[in-house]
Amino acid sequence: MLEYLSFIGEVDFDEGASTFYGKVINANILISFRGRTVEELVQSFHDVVDTYVEDCRQEGREPEKPYSGKITVRLEPTVHKRVAIKAASCKKSMNEYLAKLIERDTADLASACP
Repeated sequence: MLEYLSFIGEVDFDEGASTFYGKVINANILISFRGRTVEELVQSFHDVVDTYVEDCRQEGREPEKPYSGKITVRLEPTVHKRVAIKAASCKKSMNEYLAKLIERDTADLASACP
């Protein structure tokens, strides 16, 4: 992953084309970039973000970021019950408990996925 001006780029590699390519994952529009070397990739990422931010500035609008802070989570009933019990034992609402749990688990974005 790449980060620049609070925008996050997700990167993949196309072995057949010998090219890195990526997209910005925290914008409401598709912003893509690519490069044959890491240096080209990073420069392309910076360039597309700069262009997007400048276009927004010229149009008099804020760059779009798609996160409202609200999500819906579906759980099995038994898991829901365990979360409710654990949250109550921590003297927190389920929302507070889950928010802290998610915050802690995502603090290091490079950590292993569950």
